[in-house]
Amino acid sequence: MTKLKTTLLATTLLALPLVAQAQPVSGLYVGAGAGMNFLGNQNHSASTDVFSVFDFYDYLGAAKVNARARTESRPGFVALASIGWGFGNGLRAEIEGSWRSNRIHGTSGSGSLDWDGNHYGFESPRGYARGRSEQYAAMANVLFDMNIGASWIFPYIGGGVGYAWQRFSGHVAGASGGLFGGEGSGGAFWQSNNTAGRFAYQGIAGAAFPVAGVPGLSLTAEYRFLGTVGSQNYNATGSGGFDGCCTRNGDFGGGGAVRRS
Repeated sequence: MTKLKTTLLATTLLALPLVAQAQPVSGLYVGAGAGMNFLGNQNHSASTDVFSVFDFYDYLGAAKVNARARTESRPGFVALASIGWGFGNGLRAEIEGSWRSNRIHGTSGSGSLDWDGNHYGFESPRGYARGRSEQYAAMANVLFDMNIGASWIFPYIGGGVGYAWQRFSGHVAGASGGLFGGEGSGGAFWQSNNTAGRFAYQGIAGAAFPVAGVPGLSLTAEYRFLGTVGSQNYNATGSGGFDGCCTRNGDFGGGGAVRRS
């Protein structure tokens, strides 16, 4: 699951005809905002194709290397625009489009080798990742403006559902580690510049501050939590394999192509 925490400082502009009080909204309105975005940790994984292992001229079975990298992100940017309708009783319904961008880096890794019917976990694994994540979302939101008796502030809450796409640019990730008690090593690394999408949901909390002297215009400050459901498969290219000694009749080695992340 991908979790995006967004802090927005936005401007909401109501469409004509202008009203004497900015909230609660009545009629058609448009909005736009920009702010900071915080992308939650993500797990990325890939497996090599099954490949054959030979020791000199002897066939030693089929193998596959699996690798996983966990990533963090640096604070990034978010921008969005919306168009909606206020029903005059505090309720609003809107359609929103948004864009988020974060740079990612690796924090930890893990992996394993499946070989000749046996499973070997990486010893002292290391992870690696870098690149940029871009998220695009189309959401349908419902919000409720609360009149707390103060003309200068109108808190609001809401939520929405929709669809979000995540694109990786220059994304390189992988993991490596020891095998066979330190007598061998293995790993897999892959790269992807691909886009995939899935169902998304969000929660919204904020406050609108009507601009004195400009009927219909409010400045807003809000917090959004955007989440996506399930996992995504991306096209990726890469390589992986393992090597070691003295485990089965001398030196051996193998390698294969990573098929997906």
